Amino acid sequence: MRKDGCEHMRERRAMVGAFEPSLLHNHWQTEFDALTETLLDELAQLTTVDLFPALAVPLSAGYLKLVLGIEQATDAQLFRWAQALIRGAMNAGLDPEIFQESDQANSEMNECLDQMIERHLRNPNCSVLSVMVNQPDPIPLSQIRTNMKICIGGAVVETRDAVLSTLYGLLSNPEQLRYSIDQNAWDRVCEEGLRWMAPIQASPRIVKKSLVMRGVNIPKGETVMAIQASANHDEDIWDQPHLFNPQREPHGNQAFGDGSHQCLGGNIYRLLVSKAVLPKLFERFPALSLVNQKAVKFTGFAFRGPTSLPVNLR
Repeated sequence: MRKDGCEHMRERRAMVGAFEPSLLHNHWQTEFDALTETLLDELAQLTTVDLFPALAVPLSAGYLKLVLGIEQATDAQLFRWAQALIRGAMNAGLDPEIFQESDQANSEMNECLDQMIERHLRNPNCSVLSVMVNQPDPIPLSQIRTNMKICIGGAVVETRDAVLSTLYGLLSNPEQLRYSIDQNAWDRVCEEGLRWMAPIQASPRIVKKSLVMRGVNIPKGETVMAIQASANHDEDIWDQPHLFNPQREPHGNQAFGDGSHQCLGGNIYRLLVSKAVLPKLFERFPALSLVNQKAVKFTGFAFRGPTSLPVNLR
C-alpha cells in the first residue's frame, strides 16, 4: 500500500489471478451461494435475530477465508487479528500493550499462513494465497504475508460493516426496499450501500508533489487524510446524498478507492452481496423488518457501521 510503480504492480499482480472475471462467475459465485444458503438455513427457525452476530460476522469471515485460502482460521481469530492490526497501525500514543497485541497477532497469522502455504503448494486452487505461492516467480514470503495481512486487516471488518449498513438502508426505507425487490435491483442496492455509508470512511495519503487545493498549499511529502465518506456525499454529483436511494443514477464512488491502488476485492464483494446475500435473504424472508429503527446505532470513523441490527424475520 505504501509502494508505487513497478514495485507495487509486481506485488499486486501476484494476487490478481484470484479475481479474474471468469473465476468470479464460474467459481466464486457457487461458493458464495453455498455459504449464504448455509447461514440462512441457521436462521430459518428463528423469529427475531440480531443480524450482526448471526449473519454479518460469519458471512464476512467465511467469505474471506474462502477467498484468501485460510480456512483453518476461526471467525473469532480473523476479527481479533484485524482489530489488533488496526489498533497497532493507529497507535499514535505508542502504547506498548497495543504493540504487544499486534505483535502477537502477527505471530499467529504467520503461523497460520505458513501452514496453509504448505497445503496450497500440494493442492493449488483459486484462493489468493494459493495463487500467490504457485506463481512461476513468486514474490518473497515476507510480501506474501504482508499482502495477506492487508486483506485480513481491512476486508473482514469492511465486509461486515458494509453488509449491515446496506441492510439498514433498505429496511429503514420501505419504498426503496419494495422497488429493489420488484425490480431485482440488487446491483444498484449494493452500490448505493457502499456510497451511502462507506465502510472505510477515511484513509491517509502521502502527497507526491506539492500542490495548491482551493487556496491551500500542500507540500510534497505531507500526510493528508482522504475522506471517502465526504467524497461519496458530494452534492455536486449526487442529489440529496444523505438519502439511501438505489433508484438514483449510479456514479463511481470512492468506497474501494481509485486508481492503481483501488481495492482488488471490490468486485468480489459486489458479487457476494448483489448476487448471493441480498436476493437470497429477501427471497427466504420477504417480511424482514427492523425491530426498532431508532435503536440502531452507527459508530466508527476509519471503519463505520451499525453495532447491531435486530430484525423480525417474519
